[in-house]
Amino acid sequence: MIKRILPPIFIFIVSVAAIVPLMSFGAEGSDSPGYIWLAGRISHNEPLIQNDSTYDILLQVAPDEARSLKIAEPKQQTLVDGKMVHNYPIGLSLLMSLGYLATQSPLGWYVSYILIVALAPMLLYLVVKELLHEVKYNSAMATLAALSLLTQTTYF
Repeated sequence: MIKRILPPIFIFIVSVAAIVPLMSFGAEGSDSPGYIWLAGRISHNEPLIQNDSTYDILLQVAPDEARSLKIAEPKQQTLVDGKMVHNYPIGLSLLMSLGYLATQSPLGWYVSYILIVALAPMLLYLVVKELLHEVKYNSAMATLAALSLLTQTTYF
């Protein structure tokens, strides 16, 4: 029994040890504010699509320019028919908002992100091991799959 659960637990611990020093406790790069903004809206039961009054005013003053220029459009959102629509998929933000619900604090967004990133190699290990259950070296292949995910610089 312990022999079966020890490798996934070890992979989880290695994942946390490898990930925590290298990350910014949120989705990496310029995407981070977009995911955190959306997680905040989900956590506080705010609508995901919002009206943009600047665009409405510009439409009244210069409708042709407003439609062609999309002035003041932030990177994380797109202007669609006078409404600001989020560009990123909501899956990560939904999972991050679960962290907020568990902690009732914005810190939950960041902690849940670390757990999501650390659980992925462990889950990959379990999936590969199950898929290759009839192969002789399935544990070694599953470990290599998890480690290959951890060594990808784009994963962090």
